Amino acid sequence: MPTDDFYEDDEQPKPPEQCPNCGNTEFGEYLLGYPAGDDLMFAQMERDEIRLQGCTPWPGLPRWYCRKCDLDIAHPYLAGADLSSHNLAEQDLGGADLTGANLSGANLAGAHLLGANLTGANLSGANLNEACLEEARADQQTQWPEGFDPEAAGVIFE
Repeated sequence: MPTDDFYEDDEQPKPPEQCPNCGNTEFGEYLLGYPAGDDLMFAQMERDEIRLQGCTPWPGLPRWYCRKCDLDIAHPYLAGADLSSHNLAEQDLGGADLTGANLSGANLAGAHLLGANLTGANLSGANLNEACLEEARADQQTQWPEGFDPEAAGVIFE
């Protein structure tokens, strides 16, 4: 999974435009590390603008949360990423921008892709068993595993 080092300075990841669960446009950010204890940070925590996650990162760590419905959002901007053959089983990729991403052969079993942008993505050979694809967006260039019916899974074609 990408880390901050993965992104160029002018390309830092941002939350999606709206929550894929409730449509809200206000997000808080999770922070890693030990709290410094300054007044500004505590004021931001009081306003639910930030939450502390601890000191140890782990795969699928959410980066943002919806301030209305509390949905955790992990990696919403992975456009063009090469995630081929990655194990993304049961990961929260709700609202992810996976435009043009290579997910061929990836294990997405049980993954949460509600509202994800899959336009132009390559999912050929991916394991989509029990993946939530409701309201995910795709186009005619999106490649699917053989025999998979994206419309039956709730995918919206643009």
